[in-house]
Amino acid sequence: MAAEPAQLAWWQPLVSAVVGVLLGFCLAEGRSFFARRRKYSSYWGALDAEIEFARGAAQGLLDENVAAPLGTLPDTCYQSCFPELLSEGVLSAEEATALMTFYEGVSTLNRGLERALNAINDPERHAEYGRNRVKAKRLIKGGAAYEAAKAAIQRHIK
Repeated sequence: MAAEPAQLAWWQPLVSAVVGVLLGFCLAEGRSFFARRRKYSSYWGALDAEIEFARGAAQGLLDENVAAPLGTLPDTCYQSCFPELLSEGVLSAEEATALMTFYEGVSTLNRGLERALNAINDPERHAEYGRNRVKAKRLIKGGAAYEAAKAAIQRHIK
């Protein structure tokens, strides 16, 4: 004698469907969550490396006493990563302000370095160099812009 199949209660197929939908949603969202997390982690690492490189270049400007060096400070990572971090809501207002302040200092110093390089005479070049030294001091260890930007990044790097 064959056993009769058990009769399902009316709610069991409904629960099965809801569990399946929730499981599928969690798997799909979990994958994208971890992908975003990895991407943002790489952005923070790149910004940290770039800030350290810029800090070193600013310190070099102060240490080497060269009025018109040929190189400028980098801002490539900031240009590509910051807009996405900002639009995705990853940055707090304080962190965004700290990074914008640091990179505004980088931009201002880069303009000053170009002005020093293009100066027509030595007095003009040395005047620009004096202004550039003031700008560079904000971007080195102990400088307000550097310390704030570094603290903002360290909150996200583990």
